[in-house]
Amino acid sequence: MTGREDRSAAASPASPMLGRAAIRLVIVVVVAVVVAVGCETSRQTSDGRPMPPTPTQPVATPTTAPVNAIALIFGPKPIELDGDGIPDRIELDAYLFARPYPQPILAPGVMVFEVYAPGTFARGERPLGEWRIGSEQLVRLADRSVFGPCFRLRLDLREIGLAPFPLPQLDLRCRFEPSDGGAAVESRGVERISMRG
Repeated sequence: MTGREDRSAAASPASPMLGRAAIRLVIVVVVAVVVAVGCETSRQTSDGRPMPPTPTQPVATPTTAPVNAIALIFGPKPIELDGDGIPDRIELDAYLFARPYPQPILAPGVMVFEVYAPGTFARGERPLGEWRIGSEQLVRLADRSVFGPCFRLRLDLREIGLAPFPLPQLDLRCRFEPSDGGAAVESRGVERISMRG
């Protein structure tokens, strides 16, 4: 054996190790490139539209802002309580607003709900009955829903002598009378409620 053969024989066991290290390096570089390209931040949706703006916290309603709007959200249907098959109680959440502020608020006052035969409010007729819920009672009925603070109300027709209700539907109006003597706020139009299952 010559010196040349000795050197190549000595170098050959290291060659496979050097080859594996080079392959590993190439794999690491390829993976890094793929990950870097895959993590690119997109400024548009998959259909090409721009991304919506980052949500911001709405402006809090000042405590001095007067109530000027009411929103009512009713339960799925009136509740039958006394076994006669005719609903006796209307369940709803009442939200007070001081527009233009978007958050509902709680405010002291009296809430009045009036019951009308269908279509009679528009003709200027008197209500068939009403509930007056005072400020102290409203404090006890204050609650919070997914939409914000509200008054969780249960209007029982038996309390105002209208159960069993003789008609298949009724119209309901709401008015809020602030304790500070400000202007009363009325719900928009009437809410028509089915009194049959």
